[in-house]
Amino acid sequence: MQYTCGYFPIGNESIDEAQVAKFELIRNRFENHRGSLVAKDHLDIGCGWGGLASYFSDNFKTRSVGNTNCHAQMEYAQRHFDCEIMLDDFSRLESTDRRFDLITIVGIIEHLTPSRRTHLLEVVRNLLHSDGLAYIQCIVKPSIWIGGDAYRIVQREVSPGHFLETHEQTVRRLEQSGFTVLDQSDGCHDYGLTTSRWVDNLQRNESALVALLGSRRYRMFVGYLAFASHMFLSGRGSLMRYTIEKRNR
Repeated sequence: MQYTCGYFPIGNESIDEAQVAKFELIRNRFENHRGSLVAKDHLDIGCGWGGLASYFSDNFKTRSVGNTNCHAQMEYAQRHFDCEIMLDDFSRLESTDRRFDLITIVGIIEHLTPSRRTHLLEVVRNLLHSDGLAYIQCIVKPSIWIGGDAYRIVQREVSPGHFLETHEQTVRRLEQSGFTVLDQSDGCHDYGLTTSRWVDNLQRNESALVALLGSRRYRMFVGYLAFASHMFLSGRGSLMRYTIEKRNR
């Protein structure tokens, strides 16, 4: 139940293997800077169906908590993973007195307006321990944009409200919000492979998805993901991974 970009260190991983590799990548980044994750307090903002928080808790022995604004996702995570979920918009996390060693924010920022991005980073800064780290994974706008009509379809039909900033704008926002970037890498090839695997899954389940979504929306999602795969595999899309800490620790 992961629907954000995986990680393909070899290149021939299945989509499930790539998602687990992403979890391992996040752990390695934390441990490179702060040591073991065992018994660390971890918050996954925008936890979706709870898979990341559950995996961290079960395999990395963290004290993981998820946050989602979707009641159905909370119920799924609690039923399947026995996850602790904080149900509400991330802005409501300001009222908690809990603090965390690691905060993960995967596939969220690109769905926020500029003011909401800044607000999210303020919340994250306040929730982190003084030596805590945050991991952010997000699509950024490439220096040469070729989206055209395809991007307008994404904004209108696939991800309403979707808003992209460039890598430079994203780093500037992180720094203005009081963070220092420790690690950064572009996973454009990983996102190209992820979307390619998703297209394969859609096509294998065409009849069930057409019955669920209708033929028009099925074709739209296949076309969107196929276009995204081509764009990112050719290096004309960008997915950034940032490890950040609060400035002046």
